[in-house]
Amino acid sequence: MLSRMSPRASRTQSKTPKRKPTSTWVRLLPLIAGIAVTPLAVWGASVLAMSGPQALRLLYPYISLLQGHSDQLPDSRQETVQQLVMFGQFPFYGAVWALMQRLLRGTAGPFSVLALHCAGIGAAILTASSS
Repeated sequence: MLSRMSPRASRTQSKTPKRKPTSTWVRLLPLIAGIAVTPLAVWGASVLAMSGPQALRLLYPYISLLQGHSDQLPDSRQETVQQLVMFGQFPFYGAVWALMQRLLRGTAGPFSVLALHCAGIGAAILTASSS
């Protein structure tokens, strides 16, 4: 004869642990942190500028990439683009962090931002050494 399980036992066994839905502000926390860090990074850049361009390249690698390839732009537009990159870099990192954290879970967010920043530093160093 077949042994029948009670309906209560089958319900408890078939349940899979469900994740709690994450609120929107928790998902956007890396972006908020990127926006909050930007004034500190700008202040750090003013201190690093006294050390020379090599130190500044570590904090803002994409600005040094723009400086090497902005011969086509007029000076006023070049400064505007560099300011946009300087103030937009860390909020962009926060957005990438939040997106990767949502898509891949775990520690993909910080490592993707670190890889993106290291790639920028590497490209800036290669560009500076070739010119």
